[in-house]
Amino acid sequence: MARSGKFEELAALVASGRTVKKAAGQLKLTERTAYRWNRQPEFRELVKRLRVEMATRALGMITGSMAKAARKLRSLIDSPDSKLARRAARDVLELHHQMNAQSELEERIQALEKQAKRKP
Repeated sequence: MARSGKFEELAALVASGRTVKKAAGQLKLTERTAYRWNRQPEFRELVKRLRVEMATRALGMITGSMAKAARKLRSLIDSPDSKLARRAARDVLELHHQMNAQSELEERIQALEKQAKRKP
């Protein structure tokens, strides 16, 4: 079924966090139409897909900044301000600990999943 551009625009606004009522007002749609579309499975699926796309883009932006953040934290360890250097060092150690704990949990989960698959 062909949809108007307003259908997709409403879905994009709802996916980005606007209420149906506010999004309808912004698009000069009647609330009745907006809420009717909002009840349709096709609309809900579009909103869901758009949210996943938005989250994926945001994660990509964060991931792209991780190396820069790590370099900054590493440079702060050498700060002449001893309090700042200590906090940076503590943050590095804490992040290292968290990453090791996460890795260990992932390994344990994989081992349990492998074990569960072997049992009939």
